[in-house]
Amino acid sequence: MTNLQDTVDKFLIEFPEYNSYYFEHLNDYGEILGHLFFGDCINIKLFNLLKENTQGTLIRKYITFIEEMFIYGNDAIQNIVYVTILEYLGDDEEVLKNAYSYFGNELITASKLIEKQIGRK
Repeated sequence: MTNLQDTVDKFLIEFPEYNSYYFEHLNDYGEILGHLFFGDCINIKLFNLLKENTQGTLIRKYITFIEEMFIYGNDAIQNIVYVTILEYLGDDEEVLKNAYSYFGNELITASKLIEKQIGRK
């Protein structure tokens, strides 16, 4: 998983429930817009899961995928993780605290960096 298409393909294998959204997205935009696609597919679902913090296995599945995006993705994929996913999770202190209990060192460091850059921490 290095570029956008590889990342989307891997995401759809891990989360096949988003296949119909993928085709809607392609139909609407003519291409995959990475920030919009992953924001729509990951942000709200993961935010709500972390807010409730009762479905650890599903949370771990999302977080593991995001960690792989960050570690193995190119600069554009890492930017999606920073700007779209981590910044969104940081909008709520409780959600972010819960996320840190699942994040590996790379995502914790990245999250703290983005929080500092936008002036929240």
